[in-house]
Amino acid sequence: MGQGLKGNVVVVTGAARGIGRAIALRLARDGAAVVVNYAGSAQQAKETVGLIEKEGRRAAVVQADVSKVGDVVRLFDACFEKYARLDILVSNAGVTRPLVSYAAVVRLVQLCLVPGWYSPSAGVLALRSSFPLDMTIDDI
Repeated sequence: MGQGLKGNVVVVTGAARGIGRAIALRLARDGAAVVVNYAGSAQQAKETVGLIEKEGRRAAVVQADVSKVGDVVRLFDACFEKYARLDILVSNAGVTRPLVSYAAVVRLVQLCLVPGWYSPSAGVLALRSSFPLDMTIDDI
């Protein structure tokens, strides 16, 4: 088992299955505590957490639709309540249905953009506590 990410906390969106699950499992094997996010696949998300914990690693599960600002804020709040920090955000959430309507395209764009827009505003102050004292947000 790797230790390269020991002490780091990672949020992986869309981590209940597929590529997101594989990412969450790998990051956990490398030593990170992982927050497994899902929108609608609760059972699969719990299974992902179970697989991580079976390897003796730390994990939590948080339901949040990352295309919704309030859910993104709640996701970060849950992460900070559990682990008091966030080091890495893997924005993996997506849709697997055909984009057959304007609404479906808008939802895909929201899934891709909302976490990036709101992760800084939702978590920047707490993230700053993870940086060396001589580093500022401008240095990133």
